[in-house]
Amino acid sequence: MSSPGQRQAAFLEHRPGRKCGRVLPDAVADIATFETMRERHGNGANVTVVKEAMALLGFRMGPVRLPGLPVLNAAERAELRGAMAGWGVLPGAVAAE
Repeated sequence: MSSPGQRQAAFLEHRPGRKCGRVLPDAVADIATFETMRERHGNGANVTVVKEAMALLGFRMGPVRLPGLPVLNAAERAELRGAMAGWGVLPGAVAAE
């Protein structure tokens, strides 16, 4: 029996209109920066990165509770903004900041 992740990978690789074997590696490359950021600070940045991403989209989610990382620093916030701009999900004014 295959795992849920294996079934998702198989679906992504073989769905209509996609070249077999290209979708999953492309998707992983697209989110690699975001996932790497979430793993920083001993996984303490996990919730912080998600909440800051939501804030960039215009959804304020409230503060991160301890022991999570309270906020990203300016460089990390710029890195997150760059990743999200690359996905094309940020409003124009936010992407240009």
